[in-house]
Amino acid sequence: MESLKLIADASQGEYLRIKATAPDCDKKRAEVRSALHRLEIKEQRIREAYESGIDTLEEFKKNKLRLQKEQEHLQNEAHKLAEEPEAGNTPKEEQPPERIRNVCDLFRSPGINMEVKGNAIRRVLQKAVYNSQTKTMEFYYYIQ
Repeated sequence: MESLKLIADASQGEYLRIKATAPDCDKKRAEVRSALHRLEIKEQRIREAYESGIDTLEEFKKNKLRLQKEQEHLQNEAHKLAEEPEAGNTPKEEQPPERIRNVCDLFRSPGINMEVKGNAIRRVLQKAVYNSQTKTMEFYYYIQ
């Protein structure tokens, strides 16, 4: 509770900002790259179908246009994913996050049961480390 109060009051505490990365961001990037590669293969196939006389020129143009639209969509998605980790990832330096203040206020409320308080603290507290040599606790909060 002391740690929450100190952070909420912004009077003490050390802040180490760690750039957060979305866990699925790398996975999504890989999926987009894979989809772009599959599009290249599809483009080769429609070209081969046209050259071998299976598709007409109109069918080839229609398929080519469809693949170009899909490629533009995937490239836009890749561009968004490249910008995503940086955007909105720098919290305000001058004041602690509102979520920590809200949890602190929640803990002060006597009518709230312990389950709700426990769930609230789990949303803001990443981990708590006890140092047995110095007999101190270090609290690591999610600051987003």
